[in-house]
Amino acid sequence: MLSKKIQDKYNKQFKKKKEKFHNFFKSYTKKISYHKSSATGFRTRIEFGVAKINNLLEFYMIENSVKVAIKHIEICNPKINSLMKNLIEKIRSNEVLKNKLFQTEFMVGRNRDSVISLIYHRPLDSDWIKIASDLSMSLNTSIVGRSRKQKIVVGKDHVLETYKYNSREYSLNLFEQCFCQPNPYICETIVHWINQQVSHERDVLEFHCGIGTFTIFLSHIFDNVIATESSRPSIKGLIQNTNLNECSNVYYARLSDTETLDALNKKKTFKRLKKIDLCTFNLSTVFIDPPRSGLDTSTLKGLNRFKQIIYVSCGFESLKKDIEYLSETHKIEAAGFFDQFPYTDHIESAVVLKNK
Repeated sequence: MLSKKIQDKYNKQFKKKKEKFHNFFKSYTKKISYHKSSATGFRTRIEFGVAKINNLLEFYMIENSVKVAIKHIEICNPKINSLMKNLIEKIRSNEVLKNKLFQTEFMVGRNRDSVISLIYHRPLDSDWIKIASDLSMSLNTSIVGRSRKQKIVVGKDHVLETYKYNSREYSLNLFEQCFCQPNPYICETIVHWINQQVSHERDVLEFHCGIGTFTIFLSHIFDNVIATESSRPSIKGLIQNTNLNECSNVYYARLSDTETLDALNKKKTFKRLKKIDLCTFNLSTVFIDPPRSGLDTSTLKGLNRFKQIIYVSCGFESLKKDIEYLSETHKIEAAGFFDQFPYTDHIESAVVLKNK
């Protein structure tokens, strides 16, 4: 049972971020909503350093420039805490596993799927593979070993996650070296909120699509999705996820947002777009989920052509800057604060804008 102390701590930090969000958006729209996370157990992905602390090998995080041993972490899914406890015992007792190990990453799905990544400052050999295979069976998890220019997978390098909204659902393979949403409960809430807010126009252009977290959902509510992303591993993951969901209306290209707009405005041509004729699509909606730094000026200028903008942001300061610019040509229909990262200052937002 969740203690009152933990819940009070959560509510206090949520209220602070809620007020900050409200104070900015209250002059733009009355349609503002706020969405809480669970106070504990919400995070399904995390990484730790590995080092000796007081002569005992530990997982650690840095706090105030000091390595602090981490034995249990309340914000993480219980499966991660169970794996942490069992893994550190195995590592301490095995020279092959702990030799030059400096980092571990844990990723789990809500279906109990899991992957542990062990990262080394040395090449991994056949002895390591044998030990890792035994470890995988013992802990009932996939193991990925990584070192410079080397990656060894025992089991698989991803977990399966399923997101539900209304009466629909879709599944994603979340890959251990690609960005994915660390709080699937809030990610699901964002999807549901967007589905309620947007006008389902014909086609949608998506910037920064990643491995398809929102792409698959967009393919359900739009006729066609043009998904763009500059990262090669993410595009590879996107292809696997569109195949997994049997999406026939998703078209993808490895392009930055600036390159995509240049192609759309016929300023440049790209071989990476040779299989897609942008002129055949009715792209009146754009979906954006940029890095924390937000959008550059050239991209912002290019968005004035779109009737509807759906903007998901993990960087509140950059979002405010971008909204101030976009409000010259578009009005904010709705804004939502989603507590993706409890106990931090980070504010996850989703905003729907329509042209004036």
